[in-house]
Amino acid sequence: MSRTHPNVKIIFGNGFPYGGASTKRCLHIAKGLQENGCKTEIIVFRGTERVENSENKLTSGVFDGVKFRYVHKSTEWPTSKLKKFVNLTSGIFKLSGYLHRENSINKIDVIFLYGTFLSAVNLLLAAMSKVRNIIYVFSLDEYPDHIIYPEAKRFYSGFLFEKVFIRRFDYILVISKLLMEYCASIGINKERILFYPLTATDWKGKITLPETKNYFFYSGFNRTTRGRHSYEKDEPQTLFKAFSGLSEKYPNIKLIVAGQIDPLLQKLAAEYKISEKTIFTGKISDEEYHGYLNNALGLVIPRPDNPKSEASVPFRLGEFLLKGNPVIVARTGELDSILNDGEHLLVYSPGNVLDLQAKLEIVLDDPILSKTIGEKGKLKALEIFNLNSVNFELMEKINKRLEEVG
Repeated sequence: MSRTHPNVKIIFGNGFPYGGASTKRCLHIAKGLQENGCKTEIIVFRGTERVENSENKLTSGVFDGVKFRYVHKSTEWPTSKLKKFVNLTSGIFKLSGYLHRENSINKIDVIFLYGTFLSAVNLLLAAMSKVRNIIYVFSLDEYPDHIIYPEAKRFYSGFLFEKVFIRRFDYILVISKLLMEYCASIGINKERILFYPLTATDWKGKITLPETKNYFFYSGFNRTTRGRHSYEKDEPQTLFKAFSGLSEKYPNIKLIVAGQIDPLLQKLAAEYKISEKTIFTGKISDEEYHGYLNNALGLVIPRPDNPKSEASVPFRLGEFLLKGNPVIVARTGELDSILNDGEHLLVYSPGNVLDLQAKLEIVLDDPILSKTIGEKGKLKALEIFNLNSVNFELMEKINKRLEEVG
């Protein structure tokens, strides 16, 4: 591959091309590299889809201009532990074979690892990168598991990540300054830590406009799990309680809750007596999703105050801001350092029901102000979250390293 068009393989551990924040972030990394002249391919090394809830059925193709492939002939993720082990193990071997074949045809210049902390994959790719003189990069979007899951803290998990896993990479991309500090605190050379902030691109596809009018929009889920452990990803109970208070003053306003239907959230809506005013859409297409975003009075991100929120930046933030509608978000992490409350968005204190309700009321009481905030938020997102500006330092490092190795 010509050094003017580096050959980049992104090894991904989640579903593609449809999925949650990590899938969209992976796509953005690939698109940003392509816009800077790289030839990219996303490779999924395991099955990702459950039979009863499959979003991704194609094992290869091109999505939004980015080439992708699964190493298996099916995207299915088995249900039994034994079959999962076989799927994962055989996937790692197939990944190794595919990369060696690709490298023999066109020299691979860069390997990215994203969406997995699996040591077996890391060690395989690290060995190949060292032997083949390939630049090896990792993207870290949140604290590792031993920090996020307090109940799962183990000496070995922290030791393996900090002393073995993360030290295999040439460069580590981090989404926040706190993660930069964390990596430096465990002894990673600062030259190897690259700030790779949130990215956002506006939706260019078709849009299906909803029939519902006058609504606030929330997309997310209450808890996410890793093995036997779980943690709060969002804080919908605060939103539901605030919306309950809002409904007394504005009885005709609705709340749209998008994403896989969670009986716990339905129970919560009933508890706060907002069931009749809350619409649970279930999983929806991108066309429907962006239709809801475009027509919303406001877009809400109710994050909790916990380690995950502290060091990460929600992908939804950039996506929501680009719609030009007012965004209401909990004050967590480094939000205040990049966006101004009352200018680019509306910010409330995590867990503070009355504060969130007050911010929702601003949208309804002062439509001119809320429109101005939405417009300024969009302009700011276009300025600071665009792919080209984010990728500058990364491409500079890649090009310099490729010049050094000839």
